[in-house]
Amino acid sequence: MSQKKQRYRANIAGKTYTILGTKSHQHMHSVIKLLNEQWNELSEVAKECSNEEKAILLAINAVSLQLEKQEQLMMLEEENQQLKKNVPHHRGSKRQSIALERKEQFEKQFAEQEDLWRK
Repeated sequence: MSQKKQRYRANIAGKTYTILGTKSHQHMHSVIKLLNEQWNELSEVAKECSNEEKAILLAINAVSLQLEKQEQLMMLEEENQQLKKNVPHHRGSKRQSIALERKEQFEKQFAEQEDLWRK
């Protein structure tokens, strides 16, 4: 099922961009807010960097965080598989339930990050 794409106008580092995507306006607002906060922090500590260099540094930070989340997701998937092996017929296990919930949270975060990188 494909979601309808929406246009979102964003002011990033003083420039206006039109972003096309399937995420909600609330989600995009949060992304842009975080991006601008990181941009401003970087501007304070790296005053000599050009805008292009700042954009590259932010991209490196974002990809690094994405890789960390992927590693966490893989570890949770392995943990989940071990729990399934250790508790084969006990579907109501609280530990298994918590592991599944954590796995779903990381999968959702990963999917959101992937969607942002495709744009």
